[in-house]
Amino acid sequence: AVNCQLSTVNCQLSTVNCQLSTVNCQLSTI
Repeated sequence: AVNCQLSTVNCQLSTVNCQLSTVNCQLSTI
């Protein structure tokens, strides 16, 4: 859950990584 929030911020910085972060966020919901 914490990483999900960080991924969201990183998403703005890394547009490409954003897609991967989004998927990882769903997998790492816990």
